[in-house]
Amino acid sequence: MEKDKRTFWQFYISIIKTKNLLIFSFYPVKNDYNSKIIKVCLFFFSFALYTFINSLFFTDETMHKIYEDEGIFNFVYLIPKMIYSTIISTAINSLVGYISLSEKIIIQIKKEINSKEYKTKISKTKKCLTIKFFSFFHLV
Repeated sequence: MEKDKRTFWQFYISIIKTKNLLIFSFYPVKNDYNSKIIKVCLFFFSFALYTFINSLFFTDETMHKIYEDEGIFNFVYLIPKMIYSTIISTAINSLVGYISLSEKIIIQIKKEINSKEYKTKISKTKKCLTIKFFSFFHLV
């Protein structure tokens, strides 16, 4: 709070730009070190993942329960399915995001510009990013 001189709204907008998947994927930010192509691919992968995981929990039994309730939304019956779906989707999406996003690694390298081992760290980082990007596109 002492070092960050932004107002509440500036801080809130910056959080939205980094945490909202739609804005993060398509709205360019000034100091973003993530690949734009990977961000867009991650957006579409996340959308497909959430849809797929949610569809796994809508079985014939669930549809029959909705039919028995005459279309009335039974929130209590669906809460466990919603919670399980959210937990599974968030875990998988976090793992894929960790594999694909490169901003933390690049910022760490930028902080160590004046170190003696700078060139070796850059080559290690390039190899690490190559492996991360390859595994992301192989996974997706």
